[in-house]
Order: sequence, then structure tokens, then C-alpha cells
Amino acid sequence: MASVYKTLSGAEKDEKEMGEKRNKQRVLILSSRGVTFRHRHLLQDLYSLMPHSRKEAKLDTKTKLYQLNELAELYNCNNILFFEARKGKDLYCWMSKPPNGPTVKMHLQNLHTMEELNFIGNCLKGSRPVLSFDAAFDKQAHLRVIKELFTQIFGVPKTSRKVKPFVDHVMGFTVADGKIWIRVFQINESEPGKKKPIDGEEMDVDEAPKKKKGGEFDVSLVEIGPRFVLTPIIIQESSFGGPIIYENKEFVSPNQIRSDLRKSKAGRFNRRTDAQRDTLLKHQDLGLTSHGGRKKEKDPLSDNVLFAIKHQLCLRKMILILYSMYSSTREPYATYRAIYKMYVQPMQLWCNNQQINQLAHLTLYTSWQAPSTAVVFDHARIIIHRFNIDDIIPDPQQIPLRKVIQELIRPIRRKVICSKFNGTCDTSGHNQRDSMLIVKTPENPTPDLPYARSKMLFEDLATELVVQVFLSCRSVTDVTALSSTCRRFRNIFTSSQKLLILENAAETQFGPLEDLTQLLTHNASQPAHIVRTVPFSLALLKQIVHHGRVAEKWCDIYPFKKWKHNYELRRLLTTEERYVVRRAIYRIWLYSRAFHNREHPREFRATRLVLLKRAALLHNWSTWELAEIADVHRVIREVVQSNVCPSNGTIARKFKKRHPGNEHSLLFNNIHLNYPPTAPQVFNPFTPNPLSAHFNNTPTYTSRYAASKFSLHPSHEVGAEGWGDDIPHYYVIEDYMKLDPAQILYLKEHAPLKGMVEGYVRSLCPEYDWFTNNGETWVQTLEFVLDERGEDVGDFMGAIAEGQAGVAVIEV
Repeated sequence: MASVYKTLSGAEKDEKEMGEKRNKQRVLILSSRGVTFRHRHLLQDLYSLMPHSRKEAKLDTKTKLYQLNELAELYNCNNILFFEARKGKDLYCWMSKPPNGPTVKMHLQNLHTMEELNFIGNCLKGSRPVLSFDAAFDKQAHLRVIKELFTQIFGVPKTSRKVKPFVDHVMGFTVADGKIWIRVFQINESEPGKKKPIDGEEMDVDEAPKKKKGGEFDVSLVEIGPRFVLTPIIIQESSFGGPIIYENKEFVSPNQIRSDLRKSKAGRFNRRTDAQRDTLLKHQDLGLTSHGGRKKEKDPLSDNVLFAIKHQLCLRKMILILYSMYSSTREPYATYRAIYKMYVQPMQLWCNNQQINQLAHLTLYTSWQAPSTAVVFDHARIIIHRFNIDDIIPDPQQIPLRKVIQELIRPIRRKVICSKFNGTCDTSGHNQRDSMLIVKTPENPTPDLPYARSKMLFEDLATELVVQVFLSCRSVTDVTALSSTCRRFRNIFTSSQKLLILENAAETQFGPLEDLTQLLTHNASQPAHIVRTVPFSLALLKQIVHHGRVAEKWCDIYPFKKWKHNYELRRLLTTEERYVVRRAIYRIWLYSRAFHNREHPREFRATRLVLLKRAALLHNWSTWELAEIADVHRVIREVVQSNVCPSNGTIARKFKKRHPGNEHSLLFNNIHLNYPPTAPQVFNPFTPNPLSAHFNNTPTYTSRYAASKFSLHPSHEVGAEGWGDDIPHYYVIEDYMKLDPAQILYLKEHAPLKGMVEGYVRSLCPEYDWFTNNGETWVQTLEFVLDERGEDVGDFMGAIAEGQAGVAVIEV
């Protein structure tokens, strides 16, 4: 190996004596969010092959790539190798020479990492490579630019801090089909006539030739990896900006390729459908059916063939009995029940015909309702007059079954189900117990049908049905309101089913009660991650209602803060999504109550024992549930930094928006002056008059005269409401994120001024020293748990921001 290094170095003299200028090339390697595991392995392989590189965390933005120039300057790097991932499938490679450029964007394909194909080659970590370029690089101008960038980025300088004095691998750059193929090989040296066996195989060895002069060795190449292909797209003059000096007109984006494939598949389906439609049209023009002019033979075992005669017989008997009931019967209820038992039930048992079942359901529906029966009688008479009953008896097949069913169902659907209630409630002439719900049609009942009256007897329901109605209530308020309607319902509610009914309503309205119970029963005597079970009681219900209403308010706030900027996607949450938001609020609340207190000061937040104690609580929840909690945590953070503790920039922007014509310059409180603060005034103009609660208590008055951050008053400086610029404001937000969701919601609704917020926090924390300069620990614990599970934190947070995980998931 030393001979290779000596040959490639070209000189044996010490470079210090020659006074050669030192090459201080450094490469910044990083990627965007959304990269896959194969992309991450590629970055790790390149980082191990380039000792003069520096690996950086993922870049949050994909549009403001000029920020990479600042990162390169910050880390003293003069080359940038940036990998941009799109849609989790496509990978683009950016190579730049900051700060003046140029910049090359290329599409990376056919990626194979070192471990993927189990390459048998190997090289020393920190060794220098030999860069081998195809002759095609010197024939075109854009390839010469790319060659120079490859040389600056992949060429390891001799004076690099981590470099080893060995040259034991080769990087090959080949141009074919407009693409650049990159492969890495090991330089394998062997004595003449000897060949090292590969994978334990025995190989024939030729006779050793005469030894070459100078003790030279035979050199062969063994692939190491990685292996990938680059397609040049554009070349920009500056570093991540400037005019485009080259553009590949033959490049087709992967999105366009996928779109063409989908269109081709859709085209094949459309052509097949058009061919089928054309065939049917040709058959119709020739007077043929779709079966070649022959009718399809009926299946002898089908219901229509087996029960065709029974259908007609049952229909004939049904019409005759309806006619007899209309003309002569005095007891319609008993006769109608007899019809159901004699004919409708056997019809349901014989077959599963849809039309027969409609008639059966119609008979069942009208058998306990007098006005519906009367309507059937009236329309049976219409059917008889329309179809002539004398013709039905000799030949029942002349009347289509579908028409009779339509004539029977249409009036019931129109007049009974969809009618409005009007008229008096008179039940004379028939027994009230025969009807549970008596409905009157809009038309006046005929004199010969005295039973067509209307009345609702809901209080006569059975106790079991009333209990089921109570269990169907969706809120605690609905249960208490229903129990207050009458004494019988009150007695049913206060029976042994009371706790069961209230627990079911609380679960529906404020659930999940399991997570809420963990919050309400937490104390310092037990670790927070231990699951506790307690019996349901009225005392527990009071706390459930209080905390559940706080969670419901956060459910209303979530859509406004989640889609604050892309408001065109804003919508109401579904029932399942509100359930998830409430569950996340309870879990964040439990974490804040357990670990954001004076027993957890700043000095112990990073210790291993405390960190494992916090992580034990997060271990109870899956990764998807952690994504839901992180999504709600982002919403809470947005409320704190925009409503509770706004920055100076937010105050200035909102003040300019509310008072566009005011030229008043704001004086922020981040200027340290050498004079004491002014004494507080005895009279605060922003305190509402106590008498206003007696005379002016409307929401309009309150919103007009209540305290506000942006009120123009001589004794009020709007700029003093700001909480600092970017960096101080960040640490303020970290401190105030230790408050639980109820406290943050209270500050949002009742503390519009900065002094009110500070006073409220001091009243909660008598020992104020532990609260300041001690940020929340949720994010730190979440990163620790995700790292234990092998999840990438950047991908995790990126999926939440893009709507792929969290509460409101965008379905693709």
C-alpha cells in the first residue's frame, strides 16, 4: 500500500520544504426532512468515505436553500453536498461551492449502499481516494463544471485533520446515456502469480512469471460501494441561486413519469369500456341482445322460479283481504294482525324477495297504528278501482307485483312518515294501549274512520326502553334534562342504573375516561406511568366534567391553530378526531402535573434517572399516539406564543394591522436603561367598573371596554406588552409551556395584559425561582423515547407537519 501512495504522491520530498499552499477543503453533508432509511445509509457511507466532511442535522425548509450558505460559513465549510427528498420516493442531490457558486442539481437513481449488496471490498477509514473520470467529462462545458465540483468535494486534501497517509480506493465517474455513474472500488494488491481466493473458494494459480522490476505488484479492483447514478438537471451561477446557465432539456421528472403511467393504465380501461359499449350498440342496431339474440336461461333453483306461484297467490289473498277489511270489517286491528301471522310471516320464510319484504315491513309497521291502517284501506280502494278487482281473481298475473307494492308504500311514506302533526288529540273509539305512536295525516279523517286521531304517549314506554333512551344520551346535560321531564323518568334515573347512565354519558361527551382517571387520581405517592383503576362516583363525575370542558374548549381551538396559515384546509373536527384531541390533552396534562413542578428543578432535568422516570410514562403509549400528543402540543405552543406571551414582532404586526393609520412608534421593553421603572398608578384605566356588572353586562360592552394589549391610552405603552425578540422570547415560551392546558386556557381568556400573566404565574408558584430559566421537558423526553424505538425525530415531526400523522390526518 505504501508503494501506491508513493507512486501517486509523485515526490518523496517533504512538502513543508517546498512551501506548497495548504488545501483546506471541507464538505458540509446534510439532507432535508422526509428521507428514507436507504437515503440515510447513503449519507453515512459518504461521510465515512470523506474524512474532510462534516455531517449536520436535517434542514427544515425546502424552499429557502440559501440558508445553507450561512450554515457552511458557520461550520467553516467551503463545499456543500445537500440531499433533498421529495414524497418519500425521489432524491435530488445539490452540490455547491459557497458563497459564489456554482450550484448543480442532479437526480439520484439506482442507489445501492454498502450493506445492501454485501460488497466484499473494504478500505481504511480516513484514507484518500483516487478520482477516475471518463474522457467525456472534457468534451462538454457543463460536464467540466461538474467534474471540477466532484474534484473539490470528493477529493480529500493531504492536510486534512482526519486523513490517513494511504491511498487504497478509487472513485470512478463514468458518463453514459446522459447520466453519471459513480462507483467505489478497493485497490487490491497481490504478488505476481498469487491470487487471493474470494468467499472461501479455491482458485487455480498460474505459474508465477518473472518478478517485475522494482518489486511491483499486480493491482486489481474490488467494489466497496455505494453505487448510484446522477442525472444533471440544472446548473446555477451562484450558490443556491442566480441565473440558470445550463438546463437538461431531456430530463423528465419522476412525477411526470408516474402520471403518464397512471394515465396509460386509465387509457387501457377506458378503451376496454368503450369497446364494450360499442359492441352493445352494434347489437342493439342489429336487433340483438347482449347474449347473441338469445334470452338468458333462468336458473331453476332461483327464488323467482321456485316461489313465483306462491308470490302471486299471496298477492291475490292480500288484495282480497284488504278489500274485505275495507268493506265489512269492524275490528281492523285484530284482522290486520291475523293477516300478518297468516300470510306475511310465511312469505318472509319462503323467500328473500325484496318486494315481498317491503310489503311485509309495511304490514308490520301499520299493524299497530290506526291512521296508517286507514291510509292503507283508502289506497287499497284506489288500487281496486284502478286495477278492477274482478279481473284480479281469475288472472292474478295481470297486475304487476311492483306496481301494487309502489301503490301501497308511496302513501305511507308520504302521509305517515313525512307528515306534520296537527289537529287535536282525541283517542275516543279505540284502546290507547294498541298504539304506541298515533299519527294524524294532514287531511281530515273521514267520518266512517273514527280511530284516525293523533296522540303521543311517550311516558307509557316500558322501563327497559326508557333506560335505553337514557343510555343513548350523548351528554350529561341531556341525561339530567330528560330526568327532569316527569316524575316517572326521575324515579327511573335515580334507581340503581344512575351511575351506569352517568358514566356512559360522560364517556361519550368527555371520553376517554380511562386517561382522564389517570390524571385525576395522580399523586406523588405513585409513579405517573402506573395505571390506576377507581370506581365511578358522583365526586369523580364533578372533576370529570370540569376537566372535560377544558378539553372540549381545546377541541374548538385546534382547527384555528392547526390550519392557521393554510386556512383553506380548515374544517370542523369529526367525533373521532375530537376524541383523540381530548385524549392527547389529558395525557399532556398528566405529564405536566407529574414532572413540571418544584420537585423537578433545572439541575436534575438531564440526569439519567430522572430522564428514565419521565420516559416510563411515554412508554405506555404507542408511536402513533405520541404523534397525536405532539400534534396537540404544537397547537398549545402556538396559543402560548401568539396569545399568552406574544413576541415584540407579533405585537408590532398586530398593532399595525389594527391601527394602520397610526404613526406611533412602539417602545419595547428589551432596552435596558439606567433609571428605575415608573411607579404603578393607583387608578388602572383598564380595570372595568364594578357597577358595570349590574348595568352593562352584555358581550358587546365587555369586548368594547375590556382591557386589551393594543389599546391606545396615554398611560399604556403597547410595546411593553411584548415578551422580547426571537431568542429571549424562545426561552420565555419554554418556561410557560410548563403550565397545564387549563392554566394556559385561563390566561388566554382572562389575562390580556402582560402584568396579569406574570401576576397569575407568581400566584401559582410562590417559589418563582424554579419556574424561570427552566424550560419544559416534553420535547426532550419525546426525542429520547423515539431514539429508543429507532424512529428518526426529524421524520417524525415532519410527518406531523405535513398531515401524515397526528390528529387530523390527510388521506392520500
